[in-house]
Amino acid sequence: MKRNNYYRIKTKTMYKLKGKLIHKGDAKQVSEKFRVMDFVIETPDEKYPQKVQFQAANDRIQDVNMLAIGEEVELSFDLRGREYNGKYYNTLNAYKIESTLF
Repeated sequence: MKRNNYYRIKTKTMYKLKGKLIHKGDAKQVSEKFRVMDFVIETPDEKYPQKVQFQAANDRIQDVNMLAIGEEVELSFDLRGREYNGKYYNTLNAYKIESTLF
């Protein structure tokens, strides 16, 4: 009897957000090959605008640095989660960052 081969299909849920860049943090060298930078986008909700922190890694840091504070942007990002010492942490990892001016 033949055994069925099962393949694990990786799916990546992509999220998008438009808003205004209101803060850029300093880039941090985490390891020899990995750098991160935190930045904050304010959503355009008139009644309850949200200030959401994202993380840019490696080459995406340059994309954030090219933007001015107050500039309207569109982000594509995914959710990352991990456990460390019994606590759980989430990161919004931005992998596409574009100005809406163009």
